[in-house]
Amino acid sequence: ATLDTLAELAFEARDSTAVNSVQQLACRFAEQVDQYGPQALAVFCALGRAGGSRAFRKLPEDGLLGLVPAVGEQAGLLSVSIGNSVSGSTSGAVLSPPAAKLRRERIEAGIAHEASCSDVARFYCALSQLGYRDEVLRAALSRHLTDHMSGLDPMVLAPLSRALGAGAGRGPAQLACEDFVLLHALSRRAAETMEQLDGSSAVSLLQAFGRHDLYDEEFLDGVSRHLRDSASSLRASQLGDAMYAFGQLQVREASQLDALCDALRLKVHESSEADLVRFMRGLVKLRHCNEELLAACEPVIETSKFSFSCASLTNLINCFAFFKETKEEFFKSLLHAATSRTSRLTTMSIQHVLTAICRQQGRINRDEVQRHLERICVHLAAPGVSSQLTPIQAVASLTALSKLQHQDKTAAAVLTSVLAARGANVAWTWAPSVFFFAHGKRAHLQSAGSALDETKCLKLLERELESSHCVDVLQSLHRLDLQSTLVSRLTLLLCKKL
Repeated sequence: ATLDTLAELAFEARDSTAVNSVQQLACRFAEQVDQYGPQALAVFCALGRAGGSRAFRKLPEDGLLGLVPAVGEQAGLLSVSIGNSVSGSTSGAVLSPPAAKLRRERIEAGIAHEASCSDVARFYCALSQLGYRDEVLRAALSRHLTDHMSGLDPMVLAPLSRALGAGAGRGPAQLACEDFVLLHALSRRAAETMEQLDGSSAVSLLQAFGRHDLYDEEFLDGVSRHLRDSASSLRASQLGDAMYAFGQLQVREASQLDALCDALRLKVHESSEADLVRFMRGLVKLRHCNEELLAACEPVIETSKFSFSCASLTNLINCFAFFKETKEEFFKSLLHAATSRTSRLTTMSIQHVLTAICRQQGRINRDEVQRHLERICVHLAAPGVSSQLTPIQAVASLTALSKLQHQDKTAAAVLTSVLAARGANVAWTWAPSVFFFAHGKRAHLQSAGSALDETKCLKLLERELESSHCVDVLQSLHRLDLQSTLVSRLTLLLCKKL
């Protein structure tokens, strides 16, 4: 109970004293773990919730390695010691194949068959919260949970889905094989017990499956009915999470989406900027327009636009630009709010603004967006921006400028240099026309183009860009009529990749 109170202080109030208290309690727990008996697991899990990866930071380097098996034994989850069974293995240790096989067999044999599946799940969640990266132990726990899924308490499904991949240092699409099998077992169990789940748990599960791209039709049918019935009781943040997850999984059932839109419309004044961004991005992914929701959001966003972060504001601009129902005056107002603080825009925000203007092309007077384009292009050429641009952002920005037929040589120099793998050393020189090279007048251009490292550039194109991106770049260079030694050589490399 004390730890749960400290958790609220540590994470909600950002109280450093609370974090220090959690760490002191963690040290005391580690010293006396043998005295806790079956309650060791409850305290261990509470420490994970309260302090996360910081909870045991004051222990010696190998302190957590010895504590984890001790907690498992006290809770009756592990029947034999697995701590330093082979070479004192830790998360970063590399074992020989025989040693790794022996350790894996020892760990799997050590998981008690009579252990409660729900307790094993809580133990797994605590390890993820603490950032414990012993992949052999985690894999063994995953297999045990998969084999005993029928005994898992439905209320543990949501926290377990959030824990998958969280402590193993993997990205959303890089689940270990055992964890992905467990995720699929969770979807089957959730489909069977959907009536026992509350709205918050259903949203958490939907998020996890969307994050890891797991499409289970039976689960989606069940969760759609569940959320349609409970949408009015969900918080604005949960509605945003649900819509974004539906967008990731491409669930396009109109009645379901409209139910979430209607629920958010009634709570739009309670929504944070992050809630609005996630919900609107979900709608864009699904190509679903709810005019009543758009109308309800406009006055709320209009009032708070200057207090929104640049990232949130530009995300919303890009989303609203997608819908033709967006009012012209509202869009121009958001655009002014974003470009009035151009110097604070990130490279992703620049891409969002340019894409938004491109989407609104034909619906808004060109003269009214010209000054916004000029501000964005000036910022693109500012010192340090080119080194932060990613190739994908450069492709999207260059494509938007070309579709708008806005030829700004300084911005184009930055974007083409990034695509040529020399973003930190922009080639600013341009030829007046394609015929310039036919007459041999390129001596002063040679230095700019000769600095192109073709091997490095080809590696970047192969690693970062798909064929469709290469075609977009070639079309953009043609539309903007860009001529230089660097562009000519970049064009040849793009054609070579294709």
